Amino acid sequence: MMDLSYVFLASWAGLPPGVTAGVSLLLVLYNRYIHMTVDWEHGIFHHVFVSPRFHQWHHADDPSSYNTNFANIFVGWDLLFGTYRVPGPCRERFGIPGMPKHNIFKLMIWPFTEWVKKGQQALRFSSKRTQNVSSAELAPWLTEPTIHPLAPSRGGENGD
Repeated sequence: MMDLSYVFLASWAGLPPGVTAGVSLLLVLYNRYIHMTVDWEHGIFHHVFVSPRFHQWHHADDPSSYNTNFANIFVGWDLLFGTYRVPGPCRERFGIPGMPKHNIFKLMIWPFTEWVKKGQQALRFSSKRTQNVSSAELAPWLTEPTIHPLAPSRGGENGD
């Protein structure tokens, strides 16, 4: 999907088809490069361009790395928004708990099955909270912080 967005943006910018194809190819190759499992960084440019080391922390199964290193090309976005995190070489395992391994079909549909599960959890939570509840009992609940139904479930006080 991101690869198509590169083509769309390059063509939207009014670039000739040959330049659009070239820019798109370079961006696709760069994206493949940052996903390599090598411990490379860019020396003095490590705060400018995304490297495999930088991007590995984005995929690390380490709670301190969740929601970090979103940039695809320029690290500056993560520096600007406070999501930059590269404490050194990444020795953590990649992925998240429950993610299927080594099965391309399961990997492709996994995000959708997780969204369905989150939606079902949200509906069950909502129906439990509103069954047999008077408006006086419901009023405080309306002011409580809510949990987005698609937020990752990392467990909580109640063992969720």
